[in-house]
Amino acid sequence: MNPRIYQLCREAVTFMAIEDATIAKRVAKAYVLFLIHIGVDDIPAEHQHHLTALNTAFEDEVTEKVGVTDLTQTEAEHLARHTVDLFTGVADHFHGNS
Repeated sequence: MNPRIYQLCREAVTFMAIEDATIAKRVAKAYVLFLIHIGVDDIPAEHQHHLTALNTAFEDEVTEKVGVTDLTQTEAEHLARHTVDLFTGVADHFHGNS
């Protein structure tokens, strides 16, 4: 696996952990700053559904309408879990644990 994919996922999770904002803003910014640069085919198949869920939730952000995605608390928490699970899966694969 490309080390850049691992780095982007790690940066997204780190950003979500330290950013002083609502969970919705943290996950949205982590996506726009880091995860948007990863293609679904660049990660292991068993973890692609996490990135697909994020891509679907933030599809308007991709078309340069940054800041238009409105998430409920539940949706934001769900997407935050996808982000963490994506990182965990990529990290395991990157370090040879899968």
